Amino acid sequence: MRSDFLKKFGNFKDPEEIQRQRIERIKEQNPEYKGKEKLKEKLREISKELLEEGFPVREDARIECSSEFFNDIYTEEEQEKRMRKLEKFEKEIHGEDEEGRMNTAGELLEMRKTTLFNKFLEDSFRVIRTSKYDDYFNHLDNIIMDRETGEMVAAFDEVSALADPDKRNKDPRFREKEEKVFDINASGGGRLDYGFQLLEDEEEKKIIPAKLENIPVFWIPLSGSSVEESVKKFGSEKEEDLEYEKGIFNYLVENLYNQAKNLRTLRKSPSDLEKREKSFLITKDWKKRLDTFYGYLETFIEA
Repeated sequence: MRSDFLKKFGNFKDPEEIQRQRIERIKEQNPEYKGKEKLKEKLREISKELLEEGFPVREDARIECSSEFFNDIYTEEEQEKRMRKLEKFEKEIHGEDEEGRMNTAGELLEMRKTTLFNKFLEDSFRVIRTSKYDDYFNHLDNIIMDRETGEMVAAFDEVSALADPDKRNKDPRFREKEEKVFDINASGGGRLDYGFQLLEDEEEKKIIPAKLENIPVFWIPLSGSSVEESVKKFGSEKEEDLEYEKGIFNYLVENLYNQAKNLRTLRKSPSDLEKREKSFLITKDWKKRLDTFYGYLETFIEA
């Protein structure tokens, strides 16, 4: 009855529709909202490129662990069990609020750094978001793949949008995070249940599914305010905004470089590991990957 009335008297608009349009206009005028929308669009572009290269990803550039791509390494029964485990875990921590999860500082940082590293590292590396399974249960957010060799040279642990990275000595969370990532590397590095490797023969290069271990792990500290500001400025062509983006990237590269440098020092002279030297499980694969990533970061620092 109400819809018939509205059709008959076209000058009247549905109050609910008016309210919805008003909310949309407010959102469109909000720099953070516009930045988020541009960010999502960029992730869709990255995802399209990855799909064309053979990577099983969703539109947010995250590996799709439920993809048939992984049937070669898991049975149907194993996959069903894993997906039930994932679904249960997601409901426990997020409930049905998918939109709320997308707007957390940690999620925005994960999305933003994926676009950032793909922009500045795209000539040499592919930076891909891990599957939700590896994110939740192996605590890795991104994997960094050498474009030429297909080697997974590094991974990012759960990213941290902390209060102020310059106050690391006053914030116990920094020390806790550093120790956690150190312990992961001391135990042999990170692992991916839903990874991949490059298979190359005389005719073609092909991405195939693989379980991976011994991956050097790093973490990224960035303040919540920096994340918000970076999202607001995303997609802007203003010189000051581009400089801000470049500054964020340089800061992160320097941080990663220092982490890599410390890891290379510890592997040679593990003075800090005397009490746990028996559990320091460094492998040749871990060393090789670390050296590759360190060498690349060094070129940025020296430039």
